Amino acid sequence: MDLKQIGYFSKTHGVKGHLILKSDLYFDQDLKALFLETQGGGKAPYFISEIKETNQGLIMLLEEITS
Repeated sequence: MDLKQIGYFSKTHGVKGHLILKSDLYFDQDLKALFLETQGGGKAPYFISEIKETNQGLIMLLEEITS
């Protein structure tokens, strides 16, 4: 499977686990999952629970991330 880098998480948003994704690419609201690079260098899938576009970037909530 070919994966490509689409951006980076710049910071957290709030206290419920939301993250701000900075990217120059356009995303459809039907985006369902992302692969994130882990500390060990592997890639793990995370499913998207919520996504909202703002002037800061895309604010998303990923399953299993609560804080």
